[in-house]
Amino acid sequence: MRLPSHTGAYLAIDQDTGLIDRDKTAALLVRAFPTLEIVGAHLPTCIEATMDTAAKMDPHSRGDLDYQYLFKLARALKARLPPSCRQSLQGHSTARVLAPLAVLFQEAIELFDVVPIGGRVDWNDADQVMADFVATYRKVRYAKDEDPLTDAHAAALQSPHLFPIANRYERLLAGIAHHLQLAHPEEPIFLPRKRIAELLGVSPRLVSYLVEDGYLTLESDDYSFTTGVAKSYRFLGITSTRQPDNQDHQEIQD
Repeated sequence: MRLPSHTGAYLAIDQDTGLIDRDKTAALLVRAFPTLEIVGAHLPTCIEATMDTAAKMDPHSRGDLDYQYLFKLARALKARLPPSCRQSLQGHSTARVLAPLAVLFQEAIELFDVVPIGGRVDWNDADQVMADFVATYRKVRYAKDEDPLTDAHAAALQSPHLFPIANRYERLLAGIAHHLQLAHPEEPIFLPRKRIAELLGVSPRLVSYLVEDGYLTLESDDYSFTTGVAKSYRFLGITSTRQPDNQDHQEIQD
C-alpha cells in the first residue's frame, strides 16, 4: 500500500515508492531512543509489525477503545520477536525497551486518519503513550495468533480420564486447567467463561463448579469487562472426592 506524503518525527517514507523506509525509520528511532539498539537486527521487523497493526485499525470503527489499540500492538510485537531476540533482551525490561514503538504507532495511526475513542490514553503525550504501552505489554501473556485455551483443550481430549471426575464436562475442564497450569506453573491461569462455554457447549457456570469442588482456587477476582481484566485461577489438582450425579449433568448444560 502506497502511503501518503508524511513528515513526522520517526516515520520515514520513501518518496519514490510511497512505502515505509524501515532502515531510516529505525535510525530515527534509535537516535531518539538509544535503548532500541538492544533489539538489533530485529528492529525493522518490529517496525513492520507496528505499521501493520496501525494500518488495520479501522478509522470508522467504534468497536475498539483506545487502550485496546495498545493491547493489539503489544500482542503483535510479541508475535514478531524471535527466540534469539527474546534472549538478547534478558536482563532488560522488554516492555520498556519496546515502548518507543508505541510512539511510532501513535504517529502511524494519525497518518491513517484513525481517531482513537475512549479517552483513557492521551495520544498527544508521547510519554504517557509509552507508559501505557509498558503497563499493557506486561499484561499480555500471549502473542497474536496464539490460542493457549484451544491448545489446552486439544491436549485434554488426548487424556480424557486424567482426573476421576464423573461428569465429563467437569473432567474435560479440569484437563484444560491442568494443561494451562503446566505451561505456566508459577503463574495464575485464565479461564474466560464465555469461551469455555462456547468451546465445551456448556453453561459458563462450569468454572464455578470446579472452584466449589476444590480443583481450582480463585487467584484474583478483579474482573472487568470494560478494561479487559479477567479473573485468574490456580489449578490445585485432585483435591475433591465429590461425584456429580445426573442432576449435575443437566445443570451444566443449561
